[in-house]
Amino acid sequence: MVMNNWFHHPRGQANSIKTRAQRSFILYNLIDEEATGYGSWEINIAQGGLNIIMGNVIIQGTSGANHGIVGYDAVTNLLEDFYFVNNTVVNKFAGNVRYFNIVPSSGISTFKIYNNIFASDANAAIVVFATNVPATIDTSQNHFNNNYLTFPFTNASLDDYTLTSLATAAINRGSVAGVTNTGFSLVPVSMYQSFNSALLPRVIIGAAIDRGAYEYFPSTGILENQSPSDIVIYPNPSTGKIHLNISDSNDKAIHFEVFNSIGERVYFMTMTSFQRHFEMNLSGLSRGVYFMKTHSEKGVSNKRIVLR
Repeated sequence: MVMNNWFHHPRGQANSIKTRAQRSFILYNLIDEEATGYGSWEINIAQGGLNIIMGNVIIQGTSGANHGIVGYDAVTNLLEDFYFVNNTVVNKFAGNVRYFNIVPSSGISTFKIYNNIFASDANAAIVVFATNVPATIDTSQNHFNNNYLTFPFTNASLDDYTLTSLATAAINRGSVAGVTNTGFSLVPVSMYQSFNSALLPRVIIGAAIDRGAYEYFPSTGILENQSPSDIVIYPNPSTGKIHLNISDSNDKAIHFEVFNSIGERVYFMTMTSFQRHFEMNLSGLSRGVYFMKTHSEKGVSNKRIVLR
């Protein structure tokens, strides 16, 4: 299993990830060739097998060798099942690009591609399936965009591929991917944050799962701005107990409200200016994403809190 890792800058035409395993689980990673990387495939499946690739952000850089995202080389294992679900795939190479290069002409039992976002450089010429198209192909609710810089990611130029409220092509547009032939759930439960941070829990909000590696969490009128600079909140993500430190404040009182993802207030407290530290106990709440609204004499600000 490969989970919550950051792969970047491959050299010497090497693959970012290559597997010969009978069973491979590639979950919730950032796989980024970057501008100066010179690699082969972002993911190379050398001998087939059971491959579950879910919840990843996969980025082909501006250089590289094969100009392809996933290479499927052979079918030599007992299981030959391929699942590519809820990934965000970004191609930054302005040329001929293959999303999937399938060498075997037969033998792949399952080839399921669900709920992915494929976004490309505006000048690229994209081939989704090169060499062979598996006879067992099963695709649903994938979105293709021909200019990743104009897709409403939060900040694609800084490799932040979380969704904004304008990403209507992704929000609530996914479909149920079910389970693998071995019974593994194809519903992503986590989201990549950074290589030195814990995964964020993924909770489906709305009528359906969102396309791509991230779920959009509506703030229901609560903007996700940072809290005032004189308030430090830690740890975040948290298991429930969160500490708030006030470094400097002339406010007579500061009020804190915590809302769940559908806008219901689930916690309230007040800190006086004489208090420099306070512990907020949210351990009675379910794991997921919440929004903390701070009221002070400086105004109103907001921060996202993740319970895991």
